Amino acid sequence: MAPRRTTYLTIYIVGKPIFTTEEFPQDLDTTSIGLMVTQPDDHVVHSVLDEMLQYMTKDGITMVIACHPHIARPNAAH
Repeated sequence: MAPRRTTYLTIYIVGKPIFTTEEFPQDLDTTSIGLMVTQPDDHVVHSVLDEMLQYMTKDGITMVIACHPHIARPNAAH
């Protein structure tokens, strides 16, 4: 089995999600706020910034919802 990669991206939903899917991807906005509030070590911040680069469109726009381009989600820029 391949080793699992550590991710610090997060999503914050209170209660059961409604009007969406049960599995909701991590949210870069929520992650950014979480980093500001918790002020983690620099290596965590750098890891998150590096991971956020994966969610950039070919036009240089960062997607708010952390989806890989091969995952189809409504309202997500591809």
